[in-house]
Amino acid sequence: MPPSVQRAVPKNEPFHKALEEYVQKLDPIDKAQFLQSHTTSDDVLQTIKSLNEEHRAKSSSRKIISRFSNTIKALEGFFNIIDAAVSASPVAGIVWGSLKIVFQLTHSFTNFFEAVVDVLETLAVELPFYHDYATTLYSQSESMQRALAAVYNDVFSIFTAVRKVFKNKHGDDRKAISVMFQPFRSNLDEIITRLTTRQEVVEREAQHAERLAHQEERDTAAEERQKQETERERQDHERFEAHRERETNKKRSEESQCSSRVLP
Repeated sequence: MPPSVQRAVPKNEPFHKALEEYVQKLDPIDKAQFLQSHTTSDDVLQTIKSLNEEHRAKSSSRKIISRFSNTIKALEGFFNIIDAAVSASPVAGIVWGSLKIVFQLTHSFTNFFEAVVDVLETLAVELPFYHDYATTLYSQSESMQRALAAVYNDVFSIFTAVRKVFKNKHGDDRKAISVMFQPFRSNLDEIITRLTTRQEVVEREAQHAERLAHQEERDTAAEERQKQETERERQDHERFEAHRERETNKKRSEESQCSSRVLP
C-alpha cells in the first residue's frame, strides 16, 4: 500500500505580515524573550489552572478565568495551523507567550481581565474563518489580503495595549493600575471599533470577490458558447462547401458524359 501523501499547510501571509510588524515594535527585552519562546497552549492553560486556584474564593474571578480557558482552547486549533505552515518559526510560541503575559498581568484586575476576554472570545470565533479566507478562498485577492492584515494588526494591538497599562517603557511594573482602567477601556473600545470596521471591510471584500468570481464564470460560459457557435458555423460552412463541391463535380461529370455521347 503506497504511503499517504500529506498536503502542505498553506501559509497565512496576512497573519505573518502582521506578526512581523508586532514583533518589530516590541522592546528589545520582550522581542528576545518571544523569539526564543517555546510557550504552548498547554503552558497557558496550566498557568490559568494555577491562578484559578488562587481565585477559588472569588466566584466572579473564577467565572472569567473559565471563560478565558475556553477561549484559549478555541484559539488553539487556529494558532497550531498557523505554526504548522512555517517550519522552524516560533509563531505559536510568540502568540501563546503574549496571551500568557496578558493573562498574568490582568487576572488580578477583574475589569481589565473581563474587557480583554470579551474581545478574545469574539476573535476565537472569527479567526478560523479569516484563516480560510487568507489561505484558500481569497488567497489571490490582494485587497482581501490587505484587509485581513489590518484585522490581524488590530488583534496584536490588544497585546500592546495591555502591556502599556501594566509596564512602563523600561519594562518595570506601573503603580496605581486601577486608575488607568478608563484610558485602557477607551483604547480598547477604539481597537474594537477598528476591528468591527475592518471585519465589515473583509466581508465586503468577500462579497465583491464572490461577485467577481460569478462574473468570471458568466464570462467564461459566454466565451465557451461563442466558441461552440463559431465551431458550429465553421462546420456548417465546411459541409456546405463540401456539398457544393460535390454538386459541382457531379455537374461537370454529367456535362462530360453528355459531351462524349454527342461526339461523332
